[in-house]
Amino acid sequence: MNRSNINDQHLKGHNLNMEIKMVIEKLEPCQCQFCPQIFGFKSQLQTHVSTVHDKNKNFKCDFFNKSIGLNEDLNVHTKSVPLKTKSYQCPTCDKSYGSKYYLHQHIQTVHKNKRPFLCDVCNYTAFTHSVLKAHIEIIHEKLKQHQCSICQKGFGYKNTLKQHVQIVHQNQKPFKCDLCNYTNFKHCGLKAHIECVHEKLKQHQCNICQKSFGPKNSLKTHLQTVHENKKNYFCDLCSFSSFNRKDMRRHIECVHEKLKQHQCKICQKSFGQKEYLNIHAQSVHENKKNFFCDLCSFSSFNRKDLRRHIECVHEKLKQHQCNICQTYFGRKEYLNTHVQTVHENKKNFHCDLCSFSSFKHSDLRNHIDCVHEKLKQYQCRICHKCFGLERILKRHVQSVHEFKN
Repeated sequence: MNRSNINDQHLKGHNLNMEIKMVIEKLEPCQCQFCPQIFGFKSQLQTHVSTVHDKNKNFKCDFFNKSIGLNEDLNVHTKSVPLKTKSYQCPTCDKSYGSKYYLHQHIQTVHKNKRPFLCDVCNYTAFTHSVLKAHIEIIHEKLKQHQCSICQKGFGYKNTLKQHVQIVHQNQKPFKCDLCNYTNFKHCGLKAHIECVHEKLKQHQCNICQKSFGPKNSLKTHLQTVHENKKNYFCDLCSFSSFNRKDMRRHIECVHEKLKQHQCKICQKSFGQKEYLNIHAQSVHENKKNFFCDLCSFSSFNRKDLRRHIECVHEKLKQHQCNICQTYFGRKEYLNTHVQTVHENKKNFHCDLCSFSSFKHSDLRNHIDCVHEKLKQYQCRICHKCFGLERILKRHVQSVHEFKN
């Protein structure tokens, strides 16, 4: 059933009811010259043409800068919006609404799951034809009729534009979390934040891998990126692809533009993404180790590093090969370091006290600690000999103590 068929059936039902009424009450039919709709009274036709086709909105709300076509709609709006009175409560759940119509729509769609209008392009369903029409125009036809006067960004819905202006340009986030510095434009957003972050509620589970998520959108993104492997955005400079525009923008800023806007307050190291800074602070400075290897004493801050450790060290997996010398490496960053140091001879950090230079700042720091400051922080548990680097201590244990045994 296509869009025109849905519209035709909707109008046929309305017109049939009107024809029956006109026969009973002996009324002359009044048909709209712009659409197939029929009315029993001329005044109804005039109101229809004025509000629907001429888009006249003569009734204005005194509280908000909003115009409405019909006086009865203004009464409903006035009762439900300005004073935020929501006197109509759902008998099934704790949700409240400002008008009887919105409560009825909520019950029909949420609790009775009545969505008679189906989209031909996707599996979307709607309670009213107008909502389905808006869905088709915005999602499939990509119509964005509402433009921001400040940044010229386009939006499909007027409410979305209003939220954009209030959040982005006016920075309105009236709802604040009592447990952290999180703020949100909506109360429902704050509620979702508290449930997911502080109460650790994960009510939405993946049917494929049984992984649980807090927000429903996170589950949806997980399904599309992990199981369906959807990639909507592709980098023009490399082979990177992502599901959403945000990840693509961050990739370009971090990898190609080399932007590192998030700096550690303790060691002044900079990072391209805020989450990398948080991981650095917790793993390096706070020394948080959440995951422990069952085969050795290795521990890591996140599961990903532990998995890579097991693959590289214990399973001896080396999937990344150098195109120049065919040497294999367990991690991609090791391969990149190998290429830049061995084949490209890159040494970005130079010692001020001698001719030593290194590719990484950490290697230069280790050099200064060991050679110039004579620091020896790693002690052998067997013979109590001290070493400046952890790898030299491991080599000592393997060559001296394990060899003797």
